[in-house]
Amino acid sequence: LDLSPKYPMEAARRFCGLDWPTERGFTMVGLVRLRNIAQLLLSVVSEKIPGDYAEVGVWRGGTGILARGILNELERHGSRTVHLFDAFDV
Repeated sequence: LDLSPKYPMEAARRFCGLDWPTERGFTMVGLVRLRNIAQLLLSVVSEKIPGDYAEVGVWRGGTGILARGILNELERHGSRTVHLFDAFDV
C-alpha cells in the first residue's frame, strides 16, 4: 500500500505539519510543533521537573528521536526514559 504523496512537498504546509510526509519522513509533526516540544523539554529540564517523556501515536518515531536527542544533550547522565506508544491493526 503506497500512501506517499504524488505531489511535490510544499514548504509552508510541511512547516505547520499540514501535509503527509514523503517515504523518507520520520514525523508528521511540522517544525512549529517540533520547536514547541524542544522548548517544553528545555523548560522541564531547566526547572528540574522530575519524570520521563511519553508519546502516544508515534508513526515512525521522529518526535521521540528528537526528544531523546534533546534530553541526551541537556542531561548527560540520561536519567529520563523516552517511552513511545502506538497502536497497530492486524
